[in-house]
Amino acid sequence: MDLASESTLRGRDRDVRGDERSDEAGATMVEFALILPFLLVVLMGIVEFGWAFGQTMEVRHAAREGARIAAVNYDGEHTADADQTTVIRTEICRRMTSNDPTTVEVSLVDASKSYAGAYAVVSLVRSHQTLSNFFPSFPSTLSTDIEFRIERPATWSPSVGAVSCP
Repeated sequence: MDLASESTLRGRDRDVRGDERSDEAGATMVEFALILPFLLVVLMGIVEFGWAFGQTMEVRHAAREGARIAAVNYDGEHTADADQTTVIRTEICRRMTSNDPTTVEVSLVDASKSYAGAYAVVSLVRSHQTLSNFFPSFPSTLSTDIEFRIERPATWSPSVGAVSCP
């Protein structure tokens, strides 16, 4: 085989290999275009779940803090009994980082028992705010009830129904 025909064969091999590579690259792009929407939905789901989980933890944290405040009969500035309930609710609302509508209820399990050792409940209900509104199946409200034992006699008056955060 002479040198001229050998270079012609090499050129053909390159053309064939070059065409195959461009066909593979095109197929890869089509496959990526088909998979990309699914990957984005999974990614959005992970982000949305993380956001909802964070909001749920915030509500639970505020309820636990409120339970602790009520358990020790917190009296911020030595207020009257009726105002002390408002102070406790305000302190619970301050523990939440966002200003989403939240209802707070602090109540005794047995309304006749407000002494040390009795049980009470802090209930929080808050609307869930989604990031994307892409997943409507997430719960529309986040709620939690924390039951606790009163450590000091309660001088605060239990809520009569839920009250919104100021």
